Amino acid sequence: MSTPLPIRIYRPLHRQCARQRPFSRKFSATSVRPARGVTPKSKRVDPVLSQVGMEHVPGKSLQSLQEEQLGDEHNLPDDIGLLPGTLVRAPHSKFIGFLSLKDLWYEWKWLSSKIASAVALFRFKRSISTNPKIFWGWWQHKYLENTAEEKYKHLYRSFAKGDAEAISEMCLSGVAKQFHDRLAARPRDLKMDWTADELNARVVSNRAQPLSLSSYENAGIHQIVFRVKSKQTLKITGKLGGSRNRIAPYTPRSGDVVEYLVLQRQFINGQAKHQDWMVWGFANESTLAQIKEDEEYERRVNAFNAGHAGN
Repeated sequence: MSTPLPIRIYRPLHRQCARQRPFSRKFSATSVRPARGVTPKSKRVDPVLSQVGMEHVPGKSLQSLQEEQLGDEHNLPDDIGLLPGTLVRAPHSKFIGFLSLKDLWYEWKWLSSKIASAVALFRFKRSISTNPKIFWGWWQHKYLENTAEEKYKHLYRSFAKGDAEAISEMCLSGVAKQFHDRLAARPRDLKMDWTADELNARVVSNRAQPLSLSSYENAGIHQIVFRVKSKQTLKITGKLGGSRNRIAPYTPRSGDVVEYLVLQRQFINGQAKHQDWMVWGFANESTLAQIKEDEEYERRVNAFNAGHAGN
């Protein structure tokens, strides 16, 4: 469904999450971003409410203070998690042979997700006027895939060079902080040279969702997930510590790397908050358990919307 979601019901901005399998996380060790709703034991953190709590003004309700904070576009979070209903399909090669009932159920959920995404994109395009226009047709995939490949290469080359400013310019706050923390922990004398051959990106998910913001019209999020395949090589030179720890140029064995890159564009009052696509982070392939958890999360979101439809 493409029901506008209130911004406070989205998943928390930062959660600890599982890493990708070792074979698909060669150069990047950045945590895969969460793709599911919070569990009962997870602590919900609302950055706007946290700030309001520290700056509470007597005589004003918490809700009115929050609305004042959201009235400033700079206070709007740019990282609200993967959109509900996003399904990152595993490659066909994992389903070679006899298909079990679980495999058939997975395929059905993927097909249902593709149809729901197409409907949501069409409704988003019809109901919200955006500049630039959203990409919703299969004929636009080639342009998007070329963009993803350039973003992917630029991100990792910048990380290898230790260019924190370039990372900040292309990444949203959550994943940018992860890269910055890794750069801060890197020895100053350590030098890296990253290259990727046979790099290929393919769209696996394309979703858009309106945002319900009282102070803004035509607000929404557009996210696209790409499966990026490449053969990567990383050369490392420098020192890990003292002079005795100097390491000779080291070239790990090149290997095939598969990652799921997520690009995002956020719209406020119909205008893109950033003119260029921003790197949201990386996602994992959807599992059967995750699909069921996402469905339950989306059900609760829709129930919330139905209960607050008149507010």
